[in-house]
Amino acid sequence: MLTELAYFDTNPGTNNPIFVGVWSVYPFFDSNIVIVSDTSRGLYVLEPDIIDTDGDGIGDLEDTDDDGDGVPDTDDAFPPDPNESIDTDGDGVGDNADGDDDNDGIPDDFELQHGLDPLDPGDANVDNDGDGLSNLEEYLLGRNPVVNEANIIQILTTILLND
Repeated sequence: MLTELAYFDTNPGTNNPIFVGVWSVYPFFDSNIVIVSDTSRGLYVLEPDIIDTDGDGIGDLEDTDDDGDGVPDTDDAFPPDPNESIDTDGDGVGDNADGDDDNDGIPDDFELQHGLDPLDPGDANVDNDGDGLSNLEEYLLGRNPVVNEANIIQILTTILLND
């Protein structure tokens, strides 16, 4: 498949249906120089601007890892960004910049702090401590999703009443 990246017209002054302009193009030089012969204006020697995002000397069109992050472009959700390569929840924000990688409504740092999986959206609906509230509800209420506060209150009440 060929993709047009640029347009070069050696005879911009006419749009006549007769053939005037480029006769031959020779793009087969290792230096990326392109030779263009024109039927009426002669020979052009062109050096296209080659985009090399990671500066490794390989143009992005031929580079299998444009940003040089070690992740092949075919597997990289953000080929031109060396700081991002994964977007677990598909929200267009890379996991490094995304505060909620699984998009379950619970921030990753809260999930990690409480033993939940920041890459599993299903854990938001689980009731880890058996108190009738999901982990998401616990987060929204500012509670600990792995501690059943009702049991603690019951134990403290029993202790206080027995003293």
